[in-house]
Amino acid sequence: MIIALLLSVTASPAQIRLGVKGGVNLANVAISDASSYSIESRVGFFAGPTALIAIPVKGFELDASLLFDQRGVETMSSGLIGGRAFWTTTTQHQIAIPVNVRYNLTSGEGTRLFVFTGPQLGINIGKRENETDYGTFVFNKSSFSINTGIGLLFSQHFQVSASYNVVCGKNAEIWINRQWGIGRQVNKSRFNAWQFSVGYYF
Repeated sequence: MIIALLLSVTASPAQIRLGVKGGVNLANVAISDASSYSIESRVGFFAGPTALIAIPVKGFELDASLLFDQRGVETMSSGLIGGRAFWTTTTQHQIAIPVNVRYNLTSGEGTRLFVFTGPQLGINIGKRENETDYGTFVFNKSSFSINTGIGLLFSQHFQVSASYNVVCGKNAEIWINRQWGIGRQVNKSRFNAWQFSVGYYF
């Protein structure tokens, strides 16, 4: 779907602006049985090249990027009986490919206010299994998510934005006793994130 959308854009090179962007992730992890865990977000980051593509519809543009994305969370099981219990860090590393449609609420050569939304494909490139004190987070090889946000473009070059990325379905499962070959899945999770970024278009 993403490839077909990009191929449908008949933009000349002058209508494609390349740049770079980066920022921070604040993970907002959703676990199917949150009563089993205490959860605290960890600050992650993302960075990579980006492109702003003009389309023949007034006020609209496409925003596509190729990003290294790292997000994480600290969890502690509240269901342990005896034994140890401490905070364990789980981190996901992925290549994120967001393709957003953005609409300019203002126009002109000065500051431009815009809103955006669109799909994102995530390809896991880190460890698929992360051991915690209670169980094992097992990440999917890939995930599909949706971005929604708002931003400002200054003088056609500098950009700041804030958005929320929500995973559709799940992108990880939590298993217990997996290392003994008798594991069973006990929870599902989604590594959603608030994202704050800065960028520059050449």
